[in-house]
Amino acid sequence: MLVRARTRGQKDRVDWWTMSPAGEARNLTAALPAAPAELVRCTRANEMIGLADGALSTLDVATGNIRPLINTGNARVATLVWPDSEARLAASVSSMIVSVREEATESLLRIDLSSPRAEASAFPRASKSATLAGYHPDQNLAVFAAPQDPDGS
Repeated sequence: MLVRARTRGQKDRVDWWTMSPAGEARNLTAALPAAPAELVRCTRANEMIGLADGALSTLDVATGNIRPLINTGNARVATLVWPDSEARLAASVSSMIVSVREEATESLLRIDLSSPRAEASAFPRASKSATLAGYHPDQNLAVFAAPQDPDGS
């Protein structure tokens, strides 16, 4: 079982814990500078992905091992763009799109989770004001919306 809870004596931090059938608790995120607000299931066995403090990490719920998911250099991951939070709750993901920021520049990355090692690639968008409205990973088809742009939709 996976649980998000506060550690006794720590008011400001909420961590992710695994609970064994015998009731033993193990803090999965204690080694991270900050605990992710949510964990995303990926198609790889026992792995969850979390975003905290500008970095994506892979957490192995069976072993407790944590490793960086991708290297973004000086850029920091700002948000998980796709799939949306509702879709992330409903099913495991084999790819995701994230927004990364380096100084004043924001861009999108597509992260392929189908291989043992995640692979990131640039994900183009029509304009800076466009937001991702939908994505079909099998067809690599994206729909962007730019409601504030007079030439957009």
